[in-house]
Amino acid sequence: PSGALAGRDAVQLRPYQVRAVESVQREWSSGKRRMLLVAPTGSGKTILAQSLVANEKVLWIAHRRELIKQASDRLVEAFGAEHVGVIAPGFSLDPYARIQVATVQTLLARDWRPQADLVVLDEAHHYPAETWAGVATAYPSARSLGLTATPQREDGSPLGDLFDDLVVAAHYSELIRDGYLVPCMVYEPPYVLDSDELALDPVAAYQRYAAGSQAFCFSRLVQRATDIA
Repeated sequence: PSGALAGRDAVQLRPYQVRAVESVQREWSSGKRRMLLVAPTGSGKTILAQSLVANEKVLWIAHRRELIKQASDRLVEAFGAEHVGVIAPGFSLDPYARIQVATVQTLLARDWRPQADLVVLDEAHHYPAETWAGVATAYPSARSLGLTATPQREDGSPLGDLFDDLVVAAHYSELIRDGYLVPCMVYEPPYVLDSDELALDPVAAYQRYAAGSQAFCFSRLVQRATDIA
C-alpha cells in the first residue's frame, strides 16, 4: 500500500518518500521504463527503492563490496533471507532467490545474468554507459531504477544515456525545514581552488572549527582516511 514498505516488515514512509514512490510508479505506468531517482544523502534512498520492489524478480546492482553487504542486509531485513541472494566473491550463491544483489563486474566475469523484472542501480552516477551495456542487453523488457544524490558522473557527463527521466525525491532545504536533516554551518575558502588543492588540512580544520566535538571526515581513498585518522 502507498506509504508502506512492500516487504515482510512494514515501514511508514515520510511524506516526501510517499510522493517520490508514487511519482516513479506514475512514470513507469506512462511507459517510461528507465527512471533515475534523485534523493539527497540522508533521505533514505534504499528505503525508497525497497518500496518500489514488488513481488517480482529483482537485480540490485552496487559498485562496491561494502554497498553489496549494506544493500543485502537491508533487503534481508525487509523481505527475509530466503528471498535475497548475493552474486559476489565471498558470498554463497542462491540462484533461486527472488532478489539478487551483485556488481556489474561479477556479472560480467561470471557471464551470468539472473532473471529480473526490475533492475536497481545503486549510486547510478558510477556507471559508464559502455560498462553497463554489457549487462543491460540481457534485460530489454525490464524496468530500471537508478539511485543517486548527484545525477551526473565525475567527469560531468549526464546520465541520459542510461535513463529516460528523473524524479527528485526532495531537496536539502525541504529536509532541513522538516527536521529530517540538521542545518549546517558551511565554510568556504576565500578563493576558487585548483582541482587538486585542499581548502584546509582536515586535521587543522577540525582543530579550528570543531575541536572537542564529534566529527566525521569523508575521504576518497581508504589509505588517505587512515592517514588522516
